[in-house]
Amino acid sequence: MKSKLTSEDRCPTCFSMKISCFCQDLKPIKSELSWSIIMHKREFYLSSNTGRLAQNTLPNCNIQLRGDLDRPICWEQVIPKNKTCYFLFPSEDAIDITELKNQKMSDLHFIVPDGSWNQAKKVHKREKLLKGIPYVKLPERNYISNYHCRKQPRPNFLCTYESMGKVIDELEGTSQQERLNHNLMILTTTSLKNRRHFSRKILELNS
Repeated sequence: MKSKLTSEDRCPTCFSMKISCFCQDLKPIKSELSWSIIMHKREFYLSSNTGRLAQNTLPNCNIQLRGDLDRPICWEQVIPKNKTCYFLFPSEDAIDITELKNQKMSDLHFIVPDGSWNQAKKVHKREKLLKGIPYVKLPERNYISNYHCRKQPRPNFLCTYESMGKVIDELEGTSQQERLNHNLMILTTTSLKNRRHFSRKILELNS
């Protein structure tokens, strides 16, 4: 009996164990916005990663890996020439996402750092080609995260998928919120069930 899972044991799309693949339970999101997620290579193989969930449910979303020599970042996709690009991160000089409401949605492209908080905040500074890309942030509100696979580092913090969902809410309306919540619930409950030890109380929060 194998003691450790390999890539052959996992679904290549959601990266959950094949026996608990949840791809067919996900609902596609309608959105004109486009996205590039810059993900640390260590995050890519985690089934609880919500950046992959975004790629699997949003129509215009690609993942680029940092630190993977075999899969270098494709900057033509990260910074498309025919789009107005913004870096989604709450820096001190970030503009509020609501200031973009009057722009054409199909012209907007968001670059999203994915990983731990410490990993995410270093992306813009470490990648030279991102220096000219302006920061954008969510409005300051009392957000409550429904992502229970990891503890958020601070109050009001959201996971990658939730943050992207809030951008869609602010710029395109809230018609997709139910689908976004559904997809995150599916990932969270499946990931927690697959863990050797999980809290039933947390699962009840997602039921």
